[in-house]
Amino acid sequence: MSIQTLTQEYTKRIEEYSAEAKALGLKYNTYSFVRLILFVGFFVLSWILGAAVHVAAGVVFFLLFLVGFYFFVKWHTAIKTAKVHHENLTTLNQQELATLQHDYSAYADGKEFENAQHPYTVDMDIFGAHSVFQYLNRTTTAVGRNSLANYLSKDISKEEVYARQEAIKELNPLLTWRQDLQALGLGTEDELRFSLALQEWLAQESAIYGQTKYKLAMLLVPIISVGGIIAAIFWLPWQILFLTFAPAVYFLRNTKEAIDKIAHQTDAVDKILFTYSRLIEHIEKQSFTATK
Repeated sequence: MSIQTLTQEYTKRIEEYSAEAKALGLKYNTYSFVRLILFVGFFVLSWILGAAVHVAAGVVFFLLFLVGFYFFVKWHTAIKTAKVHHENLTTLNQQELATLQHDYSAYADGKEFENAQHPYTVDMDIFGAHSVFQYLNRTTTAVGRNSLANYLSKDISKEEVYARQEAIKELNPLLTWRQDLQALGLGTEDELRFSLALQEWLAQESAIYGQTKYKLAMLLVPIISVGGIIAAIFWLPWQILFLTFAPAVYFLRNTKEAIDKIAHQTDAVDKILFTYSRLIEHIEKQSFTATK
């Protein structure tokens, strides 16, 4: 495509994606209010039903509402996700417009991959400001940046060069698919140290699942607690709940330190793993003929 054609294409996409993001934002805000009204309204109705008919009727009614409310919240959250996605699409098309004016400042320059001892990356300006890496870079994850750096730093066979060229030819017409993939990862605070921390955690022996008593507790404690709630609703004094929740409190206290450690190790990578799962899902939906 010529620069003029690309400019028109990116400008058109910016207008379409920004308009859609705005519409989704208005829709999300509207249903946020509806979501609050629904929850309060059904809670009050459940209370009235429990007082007028029976406590059990109010509880069952509210539990049924919660099931439906869960799906409503899930749908509502999907609207926000779509809004963010269209905002990301708008951003990356704005970045592409800037590149047509030779402004690559939006993309990482790979300075962290610079190696003065490398036989050619320094002389050929492979990494750093205004480098080959920055010119090519459209990655949105730490793994992607690392892979691109490896591609540019290592010798490869002639056959692999041809294979990559074929892959590029196949990807060339898939602009919408490529931008969707890039937008899914845009804004992810991904660093290699997070991936290393996750690998370290996966290699550790489980502090909970490896012990028989905790396996049994995960099976039996919920049954005891739910049974106590049902019993308190229909025939036993509500004070019985304290006894039925005692096993849960006991095991939670015993595992708190181990769980806190696991939470600390995995907290930083939680959103990153979610992003990677979306990227993988998007890739799997597309069929390719190139093998490399």
